[in-house]
Amino acid sequence: TGTTLWDFINFVRVCKSEEMLAGNMNLSEIAYAAGFSSPSYFHRTFKKYKNLPPSEYRKLYKGREKILLS
Repeated sequence: TGTTLWDFINFVRVCKSEEMLAGNMNLSEIAYAAGFSSPSYFHRTFKKYKNLPPSEYRKLYKGREKILLS
């Protein structure tokens, strides 16, 4: 597959955290719930895979959700 085991694990964690960003949990809670060892590591890893920080991703998702519901 061309990726390491840790890259795959982190990718799965980021995908899981995407779902949680749609809710009301704060970013620290999401980081630990997704299996990251710290919020800063979560932030760096999320940005690596999604090219934007989790807080910006949440804003975009919530904005898109409002458009879809109206």
